[in-house]
Amino acid sequence: MASAQRSAKEYLRNTRKDLVTGMKNLPLIIESLHQKKVFSVYEVDALKAESSEFEKARSILDWVINKGDEASYELLKILDIYNEWFPALLQQST
Repeated sequence: MASAQRSAKEYLRNTRKDLVTGMKNLPLIIESLHQKKVFSVYEVDALKAESSEFEKARSILDWVINKGDEASYELLKILDIYNEWFPALLQQST
């Protein structure tokens, strides 16, 4: 995941461009973040109302980053499960 020298929040900030364009399985990511209590029901509803996948991904990242390192780490763990390209991105950025 995020290296010992970089926080999960910092990692998401630094890889935001790749994540926004590469995140897949957004409904599963959103539901997992809700189950982990990162997102409230209201936030989930707002994400479902977003007009495009790009906007959903952008909102997910922005909201999680603003919630801090713990939320950011939860997203990193979820991305590792649901996005097959994510481990390669981790290798590139370390």
